[in-house]
Amino acid sequence: MVVIYSQSASSTAPKAYPSYRYVDGRMAILFSERENLFNSTYPAFGEGSVWQAGPYLYTEVSFFSTNYHLVTPGGVRLRVAPDEQGRYPIGAFPGSFPEALELAVSAGAVQLEAAVTYTAERSAVFRDMPVRIYGNGSKIQRLADADNDPILDIGFSFSDPVPVSGISLISLWAGYPVATLSGSANFQVGQTVSMVGRQYRFVTNLSAPNDVLIGSSRTQSLVNLKDAINGSSGAGSRYASSTVTNAELSATMNGSNLEVTSTAQIIPDNKWQFGTNSGNWQRQNSPTVGGRVTLFSTDFSTLDVQVGDVMKVVSDDYIPWSDPDDNEYCGESIRVDGISEGKYILTSQPPAMWQHFQTNTRLARLTDMPVRIENLECSDTEGFDPEINTSHILITGAVQPELRNVGTHFGAASHLELFSCYKPKTQGIYGTNLRTSTAERYNAFGYVMVEYGCTGGKHTDLFGSKCRHVYTTGARGISTPPSSEMARYGGVIGAVIQGIGADCEHYAFDTHSDALRCHFDVTVSQGYSGMLASLFGVQLRGEGHTLRADVEAQACVTVKVVGDGRGEHDIDVIYRRPDLQQGMQTDLVRFDSDSSQPSRIRMAMRATISDYGNPIIHSSGVDVLVSRLDIEYAPQTDYTGAIFYQENCRIECSHLDWDMQHSTAATPRIVRQKGPAGDVVIDHARIRNAPTFYVGDLGSESSARIIIHDLLTDSPVQVLNQSSGWDVFANRIPGAIGLANVRTHGSGHPLPSIMAYASAAGGAKNVIWRGRFETNLLLLMANTHSTDVDLSSLTAPAHEGQRLTISIRSPSFGYTLRTTTANVSLANDLLMGPGQVANFIGYQGVWIRA
Repeated sequence: MVVIYSQSASSTAPKAYPSYRYVDGRMAILFSERENLFNSTYPAFGEGSVWQAGPYLYTEVSFFSTNYHLVTPGGVRLRVAPDEQGRYPIGAFPGSFPEALELAVSAGAVQLEAAVTYTAERSAVFRDMPVRIYGNGSKIQRLADADNDPILDIGFSFSDPVPVSGISLISLWAGYPVATLSGSANFQVGQTVSMVGRQYRFVTNLSAPNDVLIGSSRTQSLVNLKDAINGSSGAGSRYASSTVTNAELSATMNGSNLEVTSTAQIIPDNKWQFGTNSGNWQRQNSPTVGGRVTLFSTDFSTLDVQVGDVMKVVSDDYIPWSDPDDNEYCGESIRVDGISEGKYILTSQPPAMWQHFQTNTRLARLTDMPVRIENLECSDTEGFDPEINTSHILITGAVQPELRNVGTHFGAASHLELFSCYKPKTQGIYGTNLRTSTAERYNAFGYVMVEYGCTGGKHTDLFGSKCRHVYTTGARGISTPPSSEMARYGGVIGAVIQGIGADCEHYAFDTHSDALRCHFDVTVSQGYSGMLASLFGVQLRGEGHTLRADVEAQACVTVKVVGDGRGEHDIDVIYRRPDLQQGMQTDLVRFDSDSSQPSRIRMAMRATISDYGNPIIHSSGVDVLVSRLDIEYAPQTDYTGAIFYQENCRIECSHLDWDMQHSTAATPRIVRQKGPAGDVVIDHARIRNAPTFYVGDLGSESSARIIIHDLLTDSPVQVLNQSSGWDVFANRIPGAIGLANVRTHGSGHPLPSIMAYASAAGGAKNVIWRGRFETNLLLLMANTHSTDVDLSSLTAPAHEGQRLTISIRSPSFGYTLRTTTANVSLANDLLMGPGQVANFIGYQGVWIRA
């Protein structure tokens, strides 16, 4: 007999007696508080009985069952009942918050209570299990005395790695057809079977390759289909077209089922293949490029590879474009889309680093279990002082984890860290007021999101404020390879980042030199007055990134190329520089390279710039290809204000439009030269509101050049004395072969055509122009050297009667035409000083005094 005491029973020391009722024919034991249930010493009431504490329901299971969530002090084993959405309420589990969360996650998807703040004195750790946490607008707060660990530490293991004998690119069927056909089915004439989006029809007509795979007037079995696909001898061979025999598909019987895979053979252009949409054979003109990883047969069996598995390939080779001091080694995650011949792993997305896996290449399988976190805030108490970059949430080795609307309003370090994950997907990750223990040095140092060694991430609606970076990348260095820590290999590959950075202390969006082929579509607003407030914007390191940005900050973009990197970034920015009286000596766009390889950047830019006196684009060792540069920039200082500042590089600009309205500088310039071999080539330049400006200042670098093919101004070009000399600048009309065409707004061509030549070095000089067919030429010459300069030659006249006027514009010294000067006929040497003019006319291939 079982005696149930009512809650109304009286006692001098009241006990929490339960009451009871029946629910759907089952006994239900009711406790007023969940702690009373957790501490219950009552015996079992029978398997299937319902226990209830407040809003939480539990089902009693057998004493011998292993499928339970908690055991009461009375030895009763209970399972928590999920809600209508199949989620387990966190409040139904005993212990501190980390303990309760670990129990709840082991049960299944977890629902936190709405708008509740939980405290975490330690990390909640999850290993090799599904993790689904629905925050419901709640907050987890890390206590001041908590361990220096993440609030949520989610990790997945890798299988033991096996050696890889080779990785290559291959051309395959789009999508790598992989199908399993049921052995219980027969396929009638006219019936179709689908293999990953492709329809194969059983028809009578055998006039392949037009529309036939196999055909017969009788029922086809899977064995017939297998033989037909493989082109082997047997009952089905006569139904296979000889055109496709042993070609794109391989079929094998697995029990009663037929498994069809790609054979990974290269499909050259114009080879027949079965159409994706038409259901017919058609010519293949653009084969899909995929990847093939070759394993040894014994290792293939040991690894037990299945289609759909995600693998990580690593090798003990440096990431070529990374900083050698960072000890970053090659690694990349791939998905298995096909299997062939018991040794080939096929992937429809070719490995981006396939050429660099050379030394001790090996492969391991990731544990593929779902991770999903939604509508949750994680923060720190004021007293928490972590090591640098200790995150709120750490996810390691996950396959396609998803996070939505997860963030922080106060963090003592970084917020979200994704480590060696495959195709992580986030939406609405946010962070404000992030700092670290280095706050005495910087006002802010925390990161909203950090990716290490991840492949194919997609991150939308990111937001960060009062932090160091909204997004950054990295790779975990390996001091001495080989390492058993597969997660430490590789950088960030193919990430897509879209978001906003506001009031960031450093670069709002950043990549370290591990990153490869990331795409940014971001907005950056002006930062607050921190110690590094002049350096925010976007920073690109690594290789092959695409940047689309709208930036309002002290600086716009910085690019650093190291190692064996080439840069190869594609940049398109809209930029506004606010007048905050900060960062005056910071280049707005800076490209630097100490790579051993030639480096190059492609960019376009539209900019409005105020209160700034330095060059707009400063490049050192990086060739820059500019498709369009629209600038509203009024320099306020004479010497430093310029558009291009090149060192040991070549800058090519297709279109430059520069408006200098309200400039107070007397001598702004298009080009300011610092290092040797710095060429600037501009196809079309439009200079507005600049009655006086320099085309360029080449310093004393004899190998530097400025070439402008078409220069349009609002007023006649004025050639002034250079602060230091320049070599050759010439102008031409459209269609000529010379170096530039200078014309005023509204005029079709110049009269006369103007050329300018200046020198800062002594010795003989050659004055050369090409394609000069105009009747009248004006050569303006300026000598900034400390002595007169002898001219060795002038370009010969283009035709009889061509006129040349030479005008000297130098303040102190001039030029001497000798009787030995080539292409000039003189009775005596002619010294032309400042302010002097000499006229010549072309006659029989030489210049004579007019």
